[in-house]
Amino acid sequence: MDRNTLRLAIVRRLRIFATLCCAGLLMPWLARALARTELEAIWWLTDLAAHWQALYAITLAASVLGLVWLARDRRWLALLPALALPWLSASATLPAGDGDSERTIKIITANLHFGNDDPARLRALLDEEAAGLVFLTELGPGAAKALTAWPEWPHQVRLPRNDPFGLALMSKHPITGLKLEESPSGIPLLRATVDWQGTMLVVSVVHPMPPISAAFARERDQVLANEALQHTRHGRPALMAGDFNASPWSDAFTVPARAGFHRASGAYPGTWHASVHWLGIPIDHVLASPHWTLVERRVGPDIDSDHRPVISRLFLTEKPRK
Repeated sequence: MDRNTLRLAIVRRLRIFATLCCAGLLMPWLARALARTELEAIWWLTDLAAHWQALYAITLAASVLGLVWLARDRRWLALLPALALPWLSASATLPAGDGDSERTIKIITANLHFGNDDPARLRALLDEEAAGLVFLTELGPGAAKALTAWPEWPHQVRLPRNDPFGLALMSKHPITGLKLEESPSGIPLLRATVDWQGTMLVVSVVHPMPPISAAFARERDQVLANEALQHTRHGRPALMAGDFNASPWSDAFTVPARAGFHRASGAYPGTWHASVHWLGIPIDHVLASPHWTLVERRVGPDIDSDHRPVISRLFLTEKPRK
């Protein structure tokens, strides 16, 4: 194969990549449209495809630059504005704001991986960050035992399991009003009340089934929707956090967003898989009720899990936004 033939072959493939990536960047809108139809299998696959927005954007940028260079056709640059689509299609984020430290709380949510019996790196992170609330998913028996020896976290609720659905809530503030619920497939959800400086916060640790089928995808969406609606009934400041098994481009965030729950977690970089980071997908989240504004959010370091933790700092406002 001579050089020109090789160049033409690469150009053809780059054209295909660029076209497919543009289609991938449009998947969030298509999935939301299909969610209201009876085309369950098509909706499910489209919603799955919508998760990989970072990969589509990076591949599109590389493909366009390759086409401009190899095909000597600058018209392909017209596709570069499509790189903004992931910011336009992502679910709503919590409004940013500043606030005094007395009404600011730092939250960490982390998937430990249920096979991890030594959460030493998590403890190092908590010591460094001085968080007030910690939401844990995939808590196994070994890690749960280790948590009992952490005196700096006097208020804990631990629900370890020998599968990926163990949960825990750790707080520097008293925990009351504990309630455990289960999804139709038996996946637990932990809801509690935290007395934070005299303000009663209602918090939920959430880890629904991964969307490995259309039925489980629907169950995931229903779990998140029901929990958001549950919190709107009491009108208190509320937080939902955990491994949602959904990216910001999933239809799973539609109902919570309508109920006023916006993300206090980012879209980039991804939290899973921890090893690929920027090419991964953000499926670990913090959702906050209209009582909060966002001071800071970021993805944390490796904690010996296949997920990276999410760190958010929130300010409790005097009046909830409308």
